[in-house]
Amino acid sequence: MKNLKLCRQWYKAGDYQRVIDALAPLKRLPPEGTYLLACAYAAGALPSEVDRFQEALELFEEVEEFEDRFDWNFYRAYAHMALNEAARAFPFVEQALEIEPDDKRAKALLELVRNNLAWPRFKAPFRVRVAEAWAAFEKENKRLTQLIAEDEEGNNMDKVMIGLKEILDIAFRDVEFVLESNTTSDELCLILSPGENPAKVFPLVYFVEHAPESLKQRWKFAVGHQPWALSDISLDEGTLKAQDVSIWLEEDDGFVHLSCYAEALTDNSNEDFIPYRLASELVYRMIGEIPRMRVISRIRLLDAPKPNPMGTLLDLATLLEERGFDLSLDPKNMTDVMEDYDFEPDPEEANSEFRFDIVSGSGCCALLANNYLDENDDTVDDLETDGIVAGFVAYPLKGLDAAAFKTKILERLAQADLTDSVRVIGTATGTHSGYVDFIAWDIDAVLKALVDLFAEPDSPIGIFHTFRRIGSKDVWLT
Repeated sequence: MKNLKLCRQWYKAGDYQRVIDALAPLKRLPPEGTYLLACAYAAGALPSEVDRFQEALELFEEVEEFEDRFDWNFYRAYAHMALNEAARAFPFVEQALEIEPDDKRAKALLELVRNNLAWPRFKAPFRVRVAEAWAAFEKENKRLTQLIAEDEEGNNMDKVMIGLKEILDIAFRDVEFVLESNTTSDELCLILSPGENPAKVFPLVYFVEHAPESLKQRWKFAVGHQPWALSDISLDEGTLKAQDVSIWLEEDDGFVHLSCYAEALTDNSNEDFIPYRLASELVYRMIGEIPRMRVISRIRLLDAPKPNPMGTLLDLATLLEERGFDLSLDPKNMTDVMEDYDFEPDPEEANSEFRFDIVSGSGCCALLANNYLDENDDTVDDLETDGIVAGFVAYPLKGLDAAAFKTKILERLAQADLTDSVRVIGTATGTHSGYVDFIAWDIDAVLKALVDLFAEPDSPIGIFHTFRRIGSKDVWLT
């Protein structure tokens, strides 16, 4: 490529726009050309030029053979930070510093990333995004309902679904949804799915609870797929029916392990065929998505049938109810029900990090706490992409009336000015510290209130920490 040498010179001189003007119009680029264009997009973009940062990240993924270069890592981290994706930026800025340990820009960027992981900052928190999404829904309501009313042959549904997606995209980076209509009335039902992620239920419930009254005259909003009368799933060859799937149930600590067998689920000839997903879909068609998440902790697909099946998937709801399981579709059975737990902390680990000293507690989202202990930040990442922060307040117990102070924190978080900003999801007591766990729909408002609380006389020191282990740090509230 004749002008690649010139592009290298322009890039080195910081003339990023000339690099972009020379390379962007070309349909085919050699790997180094793609690499230079990606770096130029990221290095030369203004903070408001979101599209350029997104384009840079897409190009970086095409040339991973340059991952041993400083600029590939540094500008990839820089682009992620420009898009408020500190968690994605962290591994790349760390790698950049491994390549060039003394680079001042990378050191400054790492500090910015770590500060953002500790106290995430958003262009708009989830609280604001939800309000904007519902305002957009009210504005589009007349057009959408008219499209549906005039749609005698189903030609308008693509426009309706696109319109709904554009509205939901204001609040969520990614959310599954379906639209159902009631054949006996004019009611429309928009169902939002957590995708079998228990932590996703919380923001979906918050979203639905903030639906304007003006929309509820025509619309119903629900969280979790409902049971379906139709129990058949079409396959490339034939149909998978609920009555064709034999099942075995095993109870374990308040949950059910479900084993399934059907000849159609053992087909390995098609790489796109995902048996587990099909089995899971059939299960929530039988009992609903919320009961599937609350009651069934594991679905196991068998290569061959076991003796004495308990029935088929058509019998699942009856079998579970006979064993005393609640199959309510209300998602608040997940978000509002606190489960008690006890631990025996390791004496050495109890002194190492927060939460490793916990002896007992109560909570309604074990996934977040468990992922924190396991250094799994996936759930926290998913929440933060929507402007949501999951974390906890820690405070020392020594010399403190722990019960009274915990109550003081809970009462402050329950006050009217924070009603739309925070959701308490648990409390815990350790050998050294007490903890209050929450999901913040507006982290700035919540931390400001906590700073004021810990500034009051006789308050202990207070520390906020997200449910993120990797790359994060403590935020002192005192």
